[in-house]
Amino acid sequence: MSRLIYKGDTINNFGKFLPTPIIEKIKINSVNPEDDIINAIDSASDTPIEPRFVNKYTITTSALFNSDDVFDSTELINELFSGDDDSTLYLNLFFCKNSQIIDEIKNNKLNLSNLRDLVTIPNIANESFTDTLLYKEQGESASFTEYLSGLLNNSVQIYSIPFSNFANTDSIANDFDDNGKPIIRAAFTEQSFHILNVDEISDLTIFASISSEKFENLCQSNLSRTSFAINFSDISYEDVKVNGVISKFSDPIFVDSTGLPYTGTPLQTIDGRFFKSDTLTHEDIKKSIQNIVNNYKTISNKSLENQIQNIEYVLARYGATHELIPRLYKANRLSPSKSSATDTGQMYSSLSIQINKLDKSILAQEQVAKRIFRNYKVSDLRVGETITFGGSFDENVQDEDIVYKTVLHSNAARYVPIASDSNFPGRAELPMNSQEFLDSNNSRIQNKILQIKSIIHSTKPNQANLTEVFEAIDNPDIDVRAILENYSGDNQIFNELISVQNFLDNEIDLWAIPSGKTPDGKPATDGILYFDEGRLGSEEEAVSLKRASKEKCQAVDVGTQNFLATMYWLYHEDNQYELVFLRKNPLVPESPTRIDYFNYNVIPVMNMRMPIATESYKTRTIHMLGTKETDSTDMDEVKIMKLSRDNSKAKNWSATAVLEAFLNHIAPPDSIRSQSDRIMNEALNAIYNTIENTINNFINNIRSNPALVRQLASSQTKSTIAINLYNEFKTSYATILENELSNKFDAYIRTPYFAYADVQANGVSFEETGLTGETFEYNAYYDDGVSGPGSGVVITGGGELSYSEKKLVSKDLQYRKRVKEWSEDSFGNQTSPPASIAYSDLPGLSFRSQHKNIYKIEFGSSLAKIILGRLSNESTNIVNAITDILELIYELEGARLNTGLHDALANIDIIIKKSGVFFVDVEKFVRKKSFMSRYINMDNFLEYYPDAHEITNNSINIFEVEYKNITYDTTMKLQIGNAGSYDYEPSNPKELKFTTIPSGIGGFGGGRPLAYEDAPVLPGSFSFSTFVESAQNLDTEAIEQLTDMAAGENTKREYSKLVQRNYSFYGWQNGQLKSGKTWKDDYRLAMFTYQFFIDDDQFNRTTEIDTVVERSPQYGNSSRDVANISVDIKDNSLQTLLGLIDSFSSTYSVFVNQYLNVAKEQCAFNEYTERFNDFFISDIKAKYPNSDPWIRMVSIYSVYLSIFTSFFSNLEYADVLEFTEKILNNIKPETGTLGELIKFDEELQGIQSQLDLLKTNALEDYSTYSSRQKLTTQVDLELSVFDHIGNYSEVENFMSS
Repeated sequence: MSRLIYKGDTINNFGKFLPTPIIEKIKINSVNPEDDIINAIDSASDTPIEPRFVNKYTITTSALFNSDDVFDSTELINELFSGDDDSTLYLNLFFCKNSQIIDEIKNNKLNLSNLRDLVTIPNIANESFTDTLLYKEQGESASFTEYLSGLLNNSVQIYSIPFSNFANTDSIANDFDDNGKPIIRAAFTEQSFHILNVDEISDLTIFASISSEKFENLCQSNLSRTSFAINFSDISYEDVKVNGVISKFSDPIFVDSTGLPYTGTPLQTIDGRFFKSDTLTHEDIKKSIQNIVNNYKTISNKSLENQIQNIEYVLARYGATHELIPRLYKANRLSPSKSSATDTGQMYSSLSIQINKLDKSILAQEQVAKRIFRNYKVSDLRVGETITFGGSFDENVQDEDIVYKTVLHSNAARYVPIASDSNFPGRAELPMNSQEFLDSNNSRIQNKILQIKSIIHSTKPNQANLTEVFEAIDNPDIDVRAILENYSGDNQIFNELISVQNFLDNEIDLWAIPSGKTPDGKPATDGILYFDEGRLGSEEEAVSLKRASKEKCQAVDVGTQNFLATMYWLYHEDNQYELVFLRKNPLVPESPTRIDYFNYNVIPVMNMRMPIATESYKTRTIHMLGTKETDSTDMDEVKIMKLSRDNSKAKNWSATAVLEAFLNHIAPPDSIRSQSDRIMNEALNAIYNTIENTINNFINNIRSNPALVRQLASSQTKSTIAINLYNEFKTSYATILENELSNKFDAYIRTPYFAYADVQANGVSFEETGLTGETFEYNAYYDDGVSGPGSGVVITGGGELSYSEKKLVSKDLQYRKRVKEWSEDSFGNQTSPPASIAYSDLPGLSFRSQHKNIYKIEFGSSLAKIILGRLSNESTNIVNAITDILELIYELEGARLNTGLHDALANIDIIIKKSGVFFVDVEKFVRKKSFMSRYINMDNFLEYYPDAHEITNNSINIFEVEYKNITYDTTMKLQIGNAGSYDYEPSNPKELKFTTIPSGIGGFGGGRPLAYEDAPVLPGSFSFSTFVESAQNLDTEAIEQLTDMAAGENTKREYSKLVQRNYSFYGWQNGQLKSGKTWKDDYRLAMFTYQFFIDDDQFNRTTEIDTVVERSPQYGNSSRDVANISVDIKDNSLQTLLGLIDSFSSTYSVFVNQYLNVAKEQCAFNEYTERFNDFFISDIKAKYPNSDPWIRMVSIYSVYLSIFTSFFSNLEYADVLEFTEKILNNIKPETGTLGELIKFDEELQGIQSQLDLLKTNALEDYSTYSSRQKLTTQVDLELSVFDHIGNYSEVENFMSS
């Protein structure tokens, strides 16, 4: 029994044979880590136990007796509750942890005997837990060993405690029942016990029963179940845990019409009502039914036997329960036969009649009702989790969790008619109509051809200023060589002059500058002494060597032929070398002489002589040693010859002299620069003219052949055609350059022909030749290089040479035709050889000469090579230019195929309307990111605190929203609230700013804006597909209609915007929120819509992120937008936080002054029970009839625990209400005590202290907190463009350029 009953049948209620113990109170407490029980358990077990797994149960019990006026209870109490352990009664407490055992004992006291099998004898504690128990040894009346054994039992803990341990007459109190008879209440002291791991126990019930002996002795007596149960009083119990939670309600009981509990088992009627079973008992019913069944047991019938078994099962299973009659009624209705013709049907009829009679008899008894009462006996006083102050702030909530990345975005094409007087910054898709485009394109083709000309002319080598060189020609104090070397790069004239100067210097070094020592081993410093070793005797040779030593010369022996050839060559000082240029048209006189043949295709321009002094020595007699003679008429006697440097002997022997002769050759001195440029320009123009003619011929051909135009649609085809065209005229480069540059600018230094050596060799004296020192005879002959000397024939206008001429020539040294084969150029084409030059090939000079008697100065060839190389380098640009020309041809011809579409695009601008919506989860910011959420659980605040929604609306709101499209560098900023004010009106924004940048595409101010603030668009029903139908044959009238539209007719001006909108989503289920909450009214999810306009030419714009990462559209007709969405939330929730803290302080102050201090006065409470007296209760209630300060304080305390701490984090709302009600019952005047009130005040003081500290921390924290919280999310969206007919930007750019 779980209720204390002072009315009704107190004999049954309090026990007929032994007093029934009443469980008055069960307190569950936590155990401190310092408690002795923890150390004792740790010492007695192998594994240390954590204090939080040990709970202390303090149980207060009493026993009630009914009596009369003349009964003396003292003697009875002394007899029952005093004496030694053998003569006293025992209080037995059974802590049952198994639901099956619990149900068995609740149903029948006989099942107490089952506990004997669950415990170990003698390990049953005979006293509750006290400090002295820890120090008792095993074997004494009680010891900690037995106590610990009970703790470790997972099924039941049993404590059998003698009354003599704690009963005394001071604990006896008298009350009276409703009949006025005395009721003796024996109050026992509180007994404490422990339970381990209570959180892991699903079901826990404490049973109490008084026994005549201690439980251990009764277990050892081997009594039967019935005999065992007789030794125990009736059982009372309290459920502590049911299904894993602390029991808040008692088991169901039945009460009568006066509200008093009915302790018997009622009977339920067929219609479901309950009645007492005092007159008609369960046994009466079972007996009457069994009598009927017995009448049919002798009949052998299988169906009947089965039905009898069913009826008897109900009697056995439900015979002691209130369900007996409904179960019998139901079982009888299931009879397999209801016919009176069968035995089974007859039994059915008999039972039906009897069950109905019994049901009527039950209805005649007193009705009772089933009730479930709240269980106030179990107090869970365990210290929960330490009250930890903290908010709902979540550092893991990112900006994108509040400013959602999910953006509903779209791109749609819109159309703006364009007129000349329109103020719209956009422009038509095409800048010109079809005819203008045709004319412009033809012009562009010509410009491209001129571009090729420019490329060709860009290959011309640079010309340095020649002034310094000219000034140095006649000034011996200036180092001309140094001047020449200062010029470098691709100025080939100067580079070639440096080579010429090197050649000239080397010639001097080879002939006259000693490179060894004198014959006597001293340094040779004064030239070279050559002597004819073939004609010089030994004595003369000795003399020659002495002469060389004497004159500090290097001695060189040479053969007679070499000696004579050198001597004759040097004898003619004015014409050792000759500078010549090629003739453009070979000269063929009517009667050519040998010199005419020698100069057949060259123009001699200058004679040259080395700066060398020549001294000849005769050596006919020995006594003439040391004398020097220069008698040229006696040259045959000269056997020794000295050559030394003598600058006075030089004639035109310098690069500057060569340069001057070159320049005088190509132009008069006063127009040297312009003439040289002209000649090179003529060469380049010749190349350009070849290309131009080739391209123009192709253009004329392709325009007359539509099939070729269609082939140009392929980029590969255009490239192939361009390369083929280039290769077609590239082969003519070398020939043109040779004709225009090499043949004009190249020069040669050659040796003229002198026949002395051959004459001497054939025994003919110089005089016999008829030649003089001032005249020379040139023998012109060309060796074909195959038949040998004398076989070649020069074809001239005068015929071939006569035999006598051939004979004469065969005696002379031969004129060689030197042909240098040029290598392949960079395109793999064989270049043409240069012209042939006649020169004297003097073998006698080969022992010294470096050049085989001819030296080519490649003024023109070097320039030609540079131009060829540059043209080769420019091949890609030339091919690209040709490709561009082909593209122009293709686009021109393609545009002419659809004149109507072209003209339509010339009168309309296609723009893209970019629009979308995004969401800002203000609710999440309030709950998880606001300043207030750092200190308050905003979820609970909004749930439990009055007007919390409106409070947070005023203190936390959106101040500013910014949509910044990074791709289009366009920003829209919407300011909703004024800075520093609290007038939050989302429906009345303060300002919208729109900013963008110039697109850099034509127009005014460096280009049109990249985004348009507004646009006069055609109606939304307009699509280009319908427009194109009429545009196929667009005429003047249609264009005029577009012009009218541009002037404002039939257009609508739309604006870029960023604005907050109301919205609703179909299918949102409010059931996802707490009861009574709706998405519309209770969740602050703001929606903003935006739109702006761009030119469609920019639809596939690439986004640069930090100038490093590029994001481009991945699909054809799609547009990609990278944007930052920023929301500036104004967070003034500190004021709300401070207001909440101040509100608690104010409420607490009122509570202390109006209730606590008054309740502490001595006359307000009973000092023994600490309960408030009636006078105080009536007075305080009258003083505060409608605004009880204790109620408000308890409510505020509970709410603040919810919003400032995690105290209720694992509890349901019903648990919070129970907690609050429990505190209120403990402190309110009617039911509370002063002790509980003071204890509550201590809790309040702790809360107040924590709030004061929190306030200080919050103020300090807020000093570094910005009340403007900016949250930014970056989105990257790529979507196709609706109704976009295509991008004409390439065509537009083509036309515009």
